[in-house]
Amino acid sequence: MIKFGLDKTLAEAEKRGIEFVHISGDLIDGYGVYRGQENNLKNNRAIEQIEDLMSVLEKYNFWYITSTGNHDQSFCMRGGLDPIKYLESRMAQKGKKFTYLDSYEGNIVHYGIVFRLIHLQGAASRAASYKIQTYLSRVFESNLNDVYLGGKCYNLRSIQAGHFHTTYALSMSGVTIVMPGNFQHDGDLEKRMGITGKTGGIFRELTIVGDKIAKEKIEFYNPWQEEG
Repeated sequence: MIKFGLDKTLAEAEKRGIEFVHISGDLIDGYGVYRGQENNLKNNRAIEQIEDLMSVLEKYNFWYITSTGNHDQSFCMRGGLDPIKYLESRMAQKGKKFTYLDSYEGNIVHYGIVFRLIHLQGAASRAASYKIQTYLSRVFESNLNDVYLGGKCYNLRSIQAGHFHTTYALSMSGVTIVMPGNFQHDGDLEKRMGITGKTGGIFRELTIVGDKIAKEKIEFYNPWQEEG
């Protein structure tokens, strides 16, 4: 049974033969992230939100790799458990590949290419008057550098950002920068839910030759488009 947008998106990804699923934070709705959030929640407890999410993730055999987000950390800020660490252990019990980077920012290497997950934060990201493009440019200009992992130097070629729940993509200094967005139904976006809401994502097809991305196709996938 397809439950919501995440399920629809992962089902489509499975059809396309996708192997890796990158999530740049905000896996769950959290609690107290914004004023009145409790009125928009189906589950108030971290474990309930994780179990709801896991009921979808465990259906598929992807390798999930994720950073954390402010929605996820909202429970930790109240002295509770780290919900994503809990999810990682639960997925392991099911024999599923799930890697938690345990940070707002982390690097992943696929076939010699570095992919960076980052969950944007700071005063500018919370300002009601922020301009996404300006903020992103400032953040990413400070992140377009060589990456040293295991004593080897890699050239950063891809950044995926979370937090804004807004679809966005650009290229800067040869680096692809994407924000998967949040494909909720119209009227739901202001609730700013995690991926346990009606959320979609980005499909990326890469052709990697040596340590370079020779060809790339980006598709913003809206799981609700078939409903018109």
